[in-house]
Amino acid sequence: MKVEKLSRSAVALVSIYAIVYAAFSYVLYRGGHAPTRASPMFSVEDQYLGQAVLLVPMTFLAWALFGGTAHAVARGLGGNGELRETVARLGIAWALPMLVAFVLPDVLVYALLGFDGLAPAMAYYAPVALLAVAIASVFAVRRAHEISTARAAIAAIVGGVVLAAVHGPWLR
Repeated sequence: MKVEKLSRSAVALVSIYAIVYAAFSYVLYRGGHAPTRASPMFSVEDQYLGQAVLLVPMTFLAWALFGGTAHAVARGLGGNGELRETVARLGIAWALPMLVAFVLPDVLVYALLGFDGLAPAMAYYAPVALLAVAIASVFAVRRAHEISTARAAIAAIVGGVVLAAVHGPWLR
């Protein structure tokens, strides 16, 4: 797939993931729900509203840092990929599993079991989403940089740590 088309696909997929997640956060807020504890950025009552407002821009920031970090590490490990391709491939590797294996199951569980069903169900599908993102990210870096799986795993893990540090602490 050409980099231009790959980049457009990644932007579309990351956008869909972020918008659906933001919309679901807003539904939780409007439903009067609050997490057990809030992130340091918000009060418990406003956590889901703040999350809904910031999800799209923070998702794009996290994606850029994830891709840029993984790219730099892969290059340092002998990779020959281009930044744009690396970022695009990692956007797809992150957003697709998060949408399909995390956000959509959240929405389904909420629709079927209500808010109280989310935490128990998440214990099953959240690890699946994490594993899917990890595996897809290794393959994305490997393909973009033509490096070994071990080296791609190092780059993907380092990028993933940056992603988690930026995107994770303020989400509930």
